[in-house]
Amino acid sequence: RLGFRGQGLLRHLEVVHDDVGHRVLGAVAPPRKTDLRDLRQGIALLEIAAGHGVMHSTCVLGELHLGVSYLPDEDIPSQFIDEKKAIELLTTAAQSEERNVAGTAFYRLGLIFKQPNDEAYNAEKATAYLGKAYELGILPAAYELAKLYKTGTPNVPIDLMKAVEWLEKAAEQNYLPALND
Repeated sequence: RLGFRGQGLLRHLEVVHDDVGHRVLGAVAPPRKTDLRDLRQGIALLEIAAGHGVMHSTCVLGELHLGVSYLPDEDIPSQFIDEKKAIELLTTAAQSEERNVAGTAFYRLGLIFKQPNDEAYNAEKATAYLGKAYELGILPAAYELAKLYKTGTPNVPIDLMKAVEWLEKAAEQNYLPALND
C-alpha cells in the first residue's frame, strides 16, 4: 500500500507516463520533507518508465544517481549516489531523439568527466560531451567549456582564446553567468 505521496506519484505517472522525469519527483510533493520511502517509490516509478524506454526518466535517474535533486531544499541521500550507474544511465539518455533530454545527458556527462580529481576524469570526453550539449541547446555547457579552457586541467591546457570564444557563445544567448564573467 502506498502512502499519500506514492499514490500521487502513481496518479501523476499515469497522466504523464511519457514525460515522467522531474514532474514525478517534484510536482506532487506534499508540504513535508521527503522520507526515504517516498524517494524509493519515486525512483521505482522512474525505473519502470526508463525500462519502457522513456528517455527523460532515464536521464533523471542518471541525475539522481549523481545527487541532483529535483525537490526544493532537499538533498539526495548518499546511499542513492552511484557515479558508475549515473554514467551508464546518462550514456543511454544521450542517445535520445529528444534534444533536451540528450543535451542534458551530454551536459551531465561532460561535468562528470571534467573533474580532474574524479576517477572518471577524461578531458577528451568532457570537451566532446559539453560541446555536444551546447549544440543541443544547453547553454551552461558553453560556460563550462569557457571555464575549462580558462583554468585548464591536467589534460586541457589553458587556452584563453577558446575560453573567450565559449564565453561569448554563452553571452550571445544571454546566459547570465557568462554575462557577469
